Amino acid sequence: NWIQEATKRLQDIGATFQGFVNAILKIPELLGAALGPVFKPIYDFLAGIPKAIEGAIKALVDLSILS
Repeated sequence: NWIQEATKRLQDIGATFQGFVNAILKIPELLGAALGPVFKPIYDFLAGIPKAIEGAIKALVDLSILS
């Protein structure tokens, strides 16, 4: 019966497409695991900038109050 054959083929196409989509959705996770060690020092450096600015401003404020 051609209807049963068409239904089976559509199910096969759906399963293949689902496998493709699942693989695409894993890319960010895989890249994060692979590139995480590379970007961690950059992240740590950038995360420290606000604290450095805050410290510099506090030092300037303290100097202006003490002068």
